[in-house]
Order: sequence, then C-alpha cells, then structure tokens
Amino acid sequence: MATIKLADAPQWAVPAAPAERRRFFAVGLALAGAALFGVLEPAQASLVVSPTSLTLNLTSGNTGVVRGDITNLTGIDLRSGDFFGSFSGFPSDVLLIDQLLGLTDLAIDDRAVTRGLDLFSVQLLPGAQAGRSYSIEFFFGDVHGSFSSASTLTVNVQGTQGVPEPGAVPLVGAGLFWLAMAGRRRVAQHTQED
Repeated sequence: MATIKLADAPQWAVPAAPAERRRFFAVGLALAGAALFGVLEPAQASLVVSPTSLTLNLTSGNTGVVRGDITNLTGIDLRSGDFFGSFSGFPSDVLLIDQLLGLTDLAIDDRAVTRGLDLFSVQLLPGAQAGRSYSIEFFFGDVHGSFSSASTLTVNVQGTQGVPEPGAVPLVGAGLFWLAMAGRRRVAQHTQED
C-alpha cells in the first residue's frame, strides 16, 4: 500500500498559512466591494447584434425585414451560417418569422463590425388586427457558444379595421321580418278596398 507524504501532496492540498488566507480574503473583499460600487465594468457580450430599428410598421399580408450590424468579439472568425436566432413572446397565428442571417455565406471576422446584414423577416398574417402592436423577443447565438443580449421588436399593424359583414342568421331574420311587414300592408290595403 502506497502512502503519500505531505511533501508529495499536490500544492492545492496544502493548507494556506494564516497570512495567505488573510491576503486572499482581503483581495476577494476588495473585488466584491469594487463590483458592488460600480468601479469594475460588467463584462461586455462577446457577440453584439445591433438592429438598425426595433419597430416594424406592416399591413396585413406584408413582410418586413429586420436589418442590423454584428460585432464579433468572440476571439474567432465566424461565418454567417454559424448563427442561430431565438424568437419568443409573439403570437404564431399572427406573425411568421424567418431567419435570413446565414442564407448567404458571409465572413464575420473577429474584432470586426459587419454592417447592414439581413437578420430576419416578419410576415404579418391575415389574422392580425389593425391598430394592434405585437412584440417579438429575440437574441442570436453562434455554434461556438457565444450569445448576444436579448432585444424586443415591436410590430405595429397598419390599416383600418374593416366593418364585419352581418351574419347569415340576422340577415335572414331581417328579410323574413320585412316580408311579414309587406304582407300585412297588402292585407290591410285589400281590406280597406272592400
């Protein structure tokens, strides 16, 4: 049976001297205080997606395109096909979303900003109500595990609300009422003539 002497133990297993523990504690306390009081800046996202506009104004049946810039701070060169979008918070019976980023192969170099990219399209389906607004929450990621911050797009439905056509039952009822009233008038006219 092999025995390990304290001198043979890994460096991390040897307990720190009281002075070293106090120094580590002081450094940790200083870093926590700096973060608490805003001295340290928060880490920036390594993938920055900046839409040129977060508002689309569409009429029913039309499609709008969201364009934007991508800043690649991931440390590696990317291709547009490396990206995937995540879209949530919208009614799928009213809005249809298609990712456009990656349909055309394009290099997105490290430490560079690629401008004017088609990110995704939004089609307003016929069930959309004029005058309403819908929200889409989205972010992008790449296959290497980097993600952008989340953004919210507002889709405003343009146009006027149409006047609904009357239903068949009320229309038939109104027609029958009119015929009954016309028949009463004829009967009243015939009785007065006799």
